[in-house]
Amino acid sequence: MKAAIIPGDIVWDIGAHVGLYTNYFLDWVGEAGEVVAFEPLPSAFVALTLAISTRPKNKNNAVLQPLALADYSGEAVFTDDKSDNKINPKTAHLIENPDEGEGIKVKVDTADHVVIEEHLSIPNVVKIDVEGFEESVLLGGEKTFANPACRHLLIEIHFERIDERKLGDSVGRMVKLLKKWGYKVRWVDASHLHASR
Repeated sequence: MKAAIIPGDIVWDIGAHVGLYTNYFLDWVGEAGEVVAFEPLPSAFVALTLAISTRPKNKNNAVLQPLALADYSGEAVFTDDKSDNKINPKTAHLIENPDEGEGIKVKVDTADHVVIEEHLSIPNVVKIDVEGFEESVLLGGEKTFANPACRHLLIEIHFERIDERKLGDSVGRMVKLLKKWGYKVRWVDASHLHASR
């Protein structure tokens, strides 16, 4: 990720959680860059906000968005899974059926709509870590991610969650979509895709 980012870049952290990578990105983009961090889980968003507000530098270069990105606008239920006794579980995720368990209602929007509504610039580099909703994020951001200004998409693929959601060859469809948008796609390891141009 560091090699993909140039000082002055606009970086999106989709699924920012408590801000580990958001902080790295702010260091790497420098004073002329910007990092937009998306995190729907309220407790994680509070921790993210605190982490950024206490930074020694570049904290004003962060735009924090308390929402999930997907292929529709509206609301969804986000798991409040504390089975590992953590306040901000790393595996918390959107669920399609609210009857499956307790959860928290969160705001959902598409990348394309957020760019317009929030007057955001097209990102140069995007990190996506969304627990099985990777394809949904891409489908909601065709204009954004297909834009030539967007040079890199770094995507964590959650195969187990994709299987749970019965999405079939979601990964194959994502690779095909990324190539259609003009990216070269390679596997960094068994669960991370890097699309670049």
